[in-house]
Amino acid sequence: MSTDTPLEQQLHALYAVSVPTELDRRIAAAMTTVPIRHPGRIRPRILAALAVTAIFAISAAGPAVEWFESWHRPFDRLWEISTPVDQTVTADGHRVTVHRAYADRLGVRLAMTAEDLDGRWSAFYVDGAEVTDADGRVYEAWNWSVARTPVDGLSATWSRFLLPADARGNDLHLAVTVTSLAVRSPEPIPSDPDPERIWTSVRGAWSFELDVPITGGETVSPVANASASGVSIHLKELGVVPSGTVVRLAVEGLPEVPGTAYGWLPSTTIDHDGEPLSDQPFEPGVIGSGGVVTIEALPDIEDPKVEGLAGHWLITVHSFYAFDTTTERGHELRGPWVLEFDVPVAR
Repeated sequence: MSTDTPLEQQLHALYAVSVPTELDRRIAAAMTTVPIRHPGRIRPRILAALAVTAIFAISAAGPAVEWFESWHRPFDRLWEISTPVDQTVTADGHRVTVHRAYADRLGVRLAMTAEDLDGRWSAFYVDGAEVTDADGRVYEAWNWSVARTPVDGLSATWSRFLLPADARGNDLHLAVTVTSLAVRSPEPIPSDPDPERIWTSVRGAWSFELDVPITGGETVSPVANASASGVSIHLKELGVVPSGTVVRLAVEGLPEVPGTAYGWLPSTTIDHDGEPLSDQPFEPGVIGSGGVVTIEALPDIEDPKVEGLAGHWLITVHSFYAFDTTTERGHELRGPWVLEFDVPVAR
């Protein structure tokens, strides 16, 4: 299949499904989940195909649109509990604003918007940043969340950075430098461009300094393992923090997909005391044949659901998906892998 074939025709050919116009917006949103530190540069065309692979492959286990919508839920609760920052830097006609900051023992999140003051692009968002603290520690970027928060007529992108293990204290003084802005070609877009030409990047340096308090939370590492189809999964950490429920799983034995540019995407559900945590957003996946995957279930702003770790937990990885860029075909590895355990009440 040639790369200058219109995107909708590519998707029709690959997956034999109808592709609504709205899907272009959703694919663009799915592309924002790419980790900032990944091996090599992943092309937007590959990401679009990978996102759609997961969308339609998972339809065998449930409504694809409903599953995809869960990727794009706004971080309303996170916005409410985060610290106002409201710092703005303008350079080369591009204005970047850090609106909110949040930190717990698992990581740091920043809500940022970007604007093109010269009207050169049809869509615009922050997609790269570097964070260090006053002691010079580097905060490793995890992913740019698909979930956005509307603010002042714009859409704030939430970024996440892992908290270094040796970070101490109740407050963080952070230096943040935005290094890349993702931009979409101006309207009207030609009917048959290479998808790589629809989205591109603007490089620069938009620098901020901010203070962020570290909120509470608790984590445990109970023994929980599962094996199926030659793949083993064990629980590294379960955490309940103000922003949501976080599960970190170590995965071993996934087969290599030679042409994959990104890795395997898990389809996962989490239940606590018999109640499903259905608000989890899209999880970027596992690189190669093994690694650690982090999954977060976002609570509703009025109903957090989980207030502590105590209780009965059921974590189910239903399937893994990957996209082979050499053959432009999706791969599926079915489970399920079921991790079931109890967390006693703390004394």
